[in-house]
Amino acid sequence: MIFICIPVFNRLEYTIKCIDSIIRQKKSPTYEIIICDDGSTDGTYNYISHNYENVKLLKGSGNLWWAGGTNECVKYALGKAKPGDYVFTLNNDTELFEDTLEKITSFAKLNPKALIGCVSLFHSDLNSIEVTAFQARKKFPFSKYHKPIYEWGKSISTIDKEFDLADSLSGKGVLIPIEVFNNIGIYNFEKLPHYHSDTEFIRRAISAGYKAYIYYGARVKSHQDLSGVGQINNAPDINKFIKSFFILRSSNHLTTQYNRAKLIYSKKWPAYFLFNNLYIIYQFSIRYISFLFRKHSKA
Repeated sequence: MIFICIPVFNRLEYTIKCIDSIIRQKKSPTYEIIICDDGSTDGTYNYISHNYENVKLLKGSGNLWWAGGTNECVKYALGKAKPGDYVFTLNNDTELFEDTLEKITSFAKLNPKALIGCVSLFHSDLNSIEVTAFQARKKFPFSKYHKPIYEWGKSISTIDKEFDLADSLSGKGVLIPIEVFNNIGIYNFEKLPHYHSDTEFIRRAISAGYKAYIYYGARVKSHQDLSGVGQINNAPDINKFIKSFFILRSSNHLTTQYNRAKLIYSKKWPAYFLFNNLYIIYQFSIRYISFLFRKHSKA
C-alpha cells in the first residue's frame, strides 16, 4: 500500500489535475490518496469531498504550511500502515505520468531500505529538469554543503544513467518506507514549517542508516512557476529578492535558514549559514546581470 500525502492550500484547479493524474495510473500498486486542506478559501474542501469519495480529506487549521500539512497526512497513514507500506509525498502543483507509481515501486523493490525521489520535469517543457536532488560537495571547505546533482533546466535526454545516489531530496514525489517514520519521526514543523523540512528529513534518514536516490525512470510534471518566493524560476526582481529573506513562503527565509543550519551543521552552523546566504546572493546577482544584459541587447 502506498499512502499518497498531499498538503494543499487553495489552487483547486491544480489539485484536481494532481488527483486525476494519480487516478490515471496504469498497473498501479494499491494506494490511498490523503489530502490535508489547510484552510483553503477557494472551495477546495467542499469540492474534493463531493467529487472524490475515495480521497481521505483532512482539515487543517490554516497554519500548517507544507510540513504541518504533510505531517497530518503521514500521521493518518501511520495509523493504518503495515510493514512494507510506503508514504509518497507529493505537492498539488505536480502531476504524475501514467507509469510513475509502477516504476518507482519497481525500483523500490530492488532497494528496500531507500528513500526514492522522482525526477521533476517542467510542466511547460517535459525535457527540462527542475532541481530536486542534492549531493554533498565532499571538498574542503564546506564539505557538507549540498549542491544540486544537475543544473536547473538540464535536458533529461542528456542523462544516460538510471539513478544517482542523493544526500537530500525535495518533497515533490518521494517514496518513503513507512518504517522510516517509525524510526526517525516526522517532518520538523516547529523549526521548518514550510521550506527545507523535506531535505532535512532526508538527511536525518541518511544519518539513521538509510539511502536516498533520485530515480530518473519515475517522473513527475511540475508547475515550477507556482513555487514559492525566491525561487530560481522567478524573474529577477531586486525588491522581491530582498523581501524573500523575510517571507516564510520563501526558501530564502532567514529564520528557516537559521534553524536548518543549526539542525544540520551543529557547531559549524554559523559558517554554513553565512556561506549559504552569500551563495544565494551570488546566484541572484548572476541572474540579474544576465537579465540586464539580455534586456540591453534587445534595446
